[in-house]
Amino acid sequence: IEKRILEAYQALGNGAVAVRSSATAEDLPEAAFAGQQETFLNIVGEEQLIRAVHGCWESLWSERAILYRARQNVEQSTVKLAIVVRQMVPAEVAGVMFTANPITGERNELIIDASPGLGEAVVSGIVTPDHSLVNKRPRQIVEQRIGKREVVVRPRPGGGTEQVLPGESSTPAASLQPQALSKLLRIGIAIEHHYGTPQDIEWAWVRDGSAAGKFLILQ
Repeated sequence: IEKRILEAYQALGNGAVAVRSSATAEDLPEAAFAGQQETFLNIVGEEQLIRAVHGCWESLWSERAILYRARQNVEQSTVKLAIVVRQMVPAEVAGVMFTANPITGERNELIIDASPGLGEAVVSGIVTPDHSLVNKRPRQIVEQRIGKREVVVRPRPGGGTEQVLPGESSTPAASLQPQALSKLLRIGIAIEHHYGTPQDIEWAWVRDGSAAGKFLILQ
């Protein structure tokens, strides 16, 4: 298995990758297993990669994961876990998007939460992100709040990530400018249309020379 992993890694160019867990018991209708298994970001080099793969598999049998499955009455012997290795995205801004309002259930409202740096800061809940509520039909921003964005999670040069304090600003700007926000909104609506049901989307934004930038859909 290690030999096959390293061959595929070499085919990717031996650059920085994200190593993510995908278990069979995730995202059941009655339970959300997000965060139960490990994800390793900005993994650099063969040794780090193999260690991260081991860490993902081991996390299926962490105390936290076992107890959660027991509470949800999931049979322990049936669970399996795949590991996804993907090229790392050097995100300037990242976050989540819900194509229906997850609080009210309103299908015509789309929610975007964004924060500078890697999306781990938003999905793990360690920051208060920028929050935008958009009416999908006229495509108008109904509400926008700039978050505290307490830390920025960014890649470290030798692999792994670090948390740094954001730069000080007396008038902080939104993480995403209006053109970029409009572009992300169109992407979210297109994804929802493709699947025919509201979507929970993780995204990253990178600079590409244009004001709207380039969006990559991570999940």
